[in-house]
Amino acid sequence: MDEKAFEERLSKLSVAYKELPAQTAAEDITRNVFQAEGKKQRFRFFSLPVAGSFAGVMLIGGLLSFQILTNEAGPSPGGTNPGMTAQSPPSKEEVKKQTEEARTDYNERLKPLKNKLGTEDADLYPFVQEVSLDIEEFAAKPFKSEKELANQSGRLMDKITSHVSSFEDQMAALEKKAKNGEEIPDEELLLLLSKQDQLQERYMEKWDEIRDSIKFNSESFERDIQSLNDKTYKGYEAETEEIRNQGFRFVHEGEGQVGIVPDYLLIEEKLGESLSSQGSEWLSLFINKRYVFDGEVKDFGALGKRLIELEEFVLTYPNFGKIEKVKEEYSFLLKMYIASGFYTQGGEGELNEQFEESMTKIKEENPTSATHKAILEYHALFETGELAKGQGEEGIQPEIPPFLEEHKPKGTMPFSIFPLTDELKGMYEKLKDTKDIRSLGTVPAYKGMFMNEPKAFLRIYLYAMQEKDYETAYLLTDQQLSIGEFKQKAEQSSDDYLDLSNKVRNVKEDYQDSQDPSVIIELYSERENVSSFTVQNDGTPLSSRVLVK
Repeated sequence: MDEKAFEERLSKLSVAYKELPAQTAAEDITRNVFQAEGKKQRFRFFSLPVAGSFAGVMLIGGLLSFQILTNEAGPSPGGTNPGMTAQSPPSKEEVKKQTEEARTDYNERLKPLKNKLGTEDADLYPFVQEVSLDIEEFAAKPFKSEKELANQSGRLMDKITSHVSSFEDQMAALEKKAKNGEEIPDEELLLLLSKQDQLQERYMEKWDEIRDSIKFNSESFERDIQSLNDKTYKGYEAETEEIRNQGFRFVHEGEGQVGIVPDYLLIEEKLGESLSSQGSEWLSLFINKRYVFDGEVKDFGALGKRLIELEEFVLTYPNFGKIEKVKEEYSFLLKMYIASGFYTQGGEGELNEQFEESMTKIKEENPTSATHKAILEYHALFETGELAKGQGEEGIQPEIPPFLEEHKPKGTMPFSIFPLTDELKGMYEKLKDTKDIRSLGTVPAYKGMFMNEPKAFLRIYLYAMQEKDYETAYLLTDQQLSIGEFKQKAEQSSDDYLDLSNKVRNVKEDYQDSQDPSVIIELYSERENVSSFTVQNDGTPLSSRVLVK
């Protein structure tokens, strides 16, 4: 082969290389080279010039293969990789860029959320904290490829949009999806429900501030409540409409008192057709139906039916995100069914006729159900006379199988640490300014959910610790340590109070005997104890102090 022919073959080899995809196996390179040359006769023996030409081609092909394989493995240390593709790990600069975009979006959405909720501490709600932590995890995560980075970044931005928003704004976005025929995933519904749970205390406080000023007419009481829900009530329109828009409705709590509860009917009406079967059925179980009112069962037939529905839901959807609420409702209603049926009897120890009809229906239609077995146990005790008329119902502990048992410890109540209510935040600010507990005055009743002085003071103490305001926190302790010792202990501590707040969902108070004027406040997640604090309180106002060892 002459020099000119050899140069032509090298030129064809170069063109073939340039036409190759970025990632190609070595055997594909060789195949493409020969395909580019076209079909030619092959001989067992080559002349010396031809053999030299072929050796040159194979040498260059091998070098090119090595370069491509090197590109697949990644750039050389300290260098850049001109062959970067969607399958190559992204650079640190690109990850940093995506992270900063996420943080910027988070901060821009946080501002209107603070305005909507009326608190600068909106970022302390667990549903906001969740995505804040996700951003930090994203920044530290190793990504295998640019494609993975892009996918994860997109999901993170979507999560920021849904989490850093009020109930009202997320509801509007989901309603738009529903109108477009899109399905609403369970995770979006569960986020909406968690916002109701976490925001309820805030709107309870807002309602507490105005409800004593609203004079309900006994003759039009139910109509007045309906007008509040219809947004047609005259007076405090802005406040009551805000409560409705953020996912709550007004209900008669008993004894002429009006309160607020999550409005599941609103969600079902606007999103029902777009929800999963388990999401839609869950809502139907909790759409503001009152089976027990003022401590009495109003309709045994309806309550018996509901018990069976709750049991069947747990059997059908055991892993649904809000299954614990179903179990909690089942346990409460079963106890009320048994207590009102067997312990509240008519004359001569006779059972309520409606109750007997309900028991018979459950026996005939659901004889193998856990509900029927639990009722049967107490019916047997009633028949033998072991359940005396008027006997207290505190000891009722029907046998509930494991699949229906609550994971939440008995005796706990809903509780949150951060953000503080407006009332508690105001107390914190006053205490910080005056350094004097007495400046707080006497609070006749704390606003919020199940609030009393020991729990209120504990929340203010934890908030001060989170803010690293150790001087204010010290005022709320038993002061067995000096201020210097307390500060040193706090600065050396690894306690993360924001993380604790993100976990806590329930609280239990254990009051000691009269000789020990203190209460142990146990904090629980949805399933387990996560922390405990002891608060001294001698029963007089402003006497609560957190014990610090």
